[in-house]
Amino acid sequence: MALSLLVVLLCTLLSVTKGQTITEEKSCSSNRECDSTQCCRVNGYPLTGLYPIMEGATTSLGTCGPKPQDGEVCSLMYVSDNCACADGLRCWGGITGIQPISGTCRTPEYIQQQYDNNPFWFLIP
Repeated sequence: MALSLLVVLLCTLLSVTKGQTITEEKSCSSNRECDSTQCCRVNGYPLTGLYPIMEGATTSLGTCGPKPQDGEVCSLMYVSDNCACADGLRCWGGITGIQPISGTCRTPEYIQQQYDNNPFWFLIP
């Protein structure tokens, strides 16, 4: 009787948890502390090398999450633990004529469309 009750409870537990994965948010203070497919995010925003105050932080102020998505900020600076845009996206600084330090993750098609819509882009200093 006790054994059959244990089997029923075990089957119930397995059926409830089947297909569910338990994901634990990992705390971080730099991108190096996250998996290669993730970036450290602070308040939901990717840590893109624009926050040098985080370097050497003694407490973890962020959580590991996805790489920057389309429309999210990215860094155009070389930083050893910089987090690149998600696969298929590029960090684009716009058509400004200056070298910006940050950009926005965009698709190659979006970037090409911006150049196509501005026939004088090559005249920008």
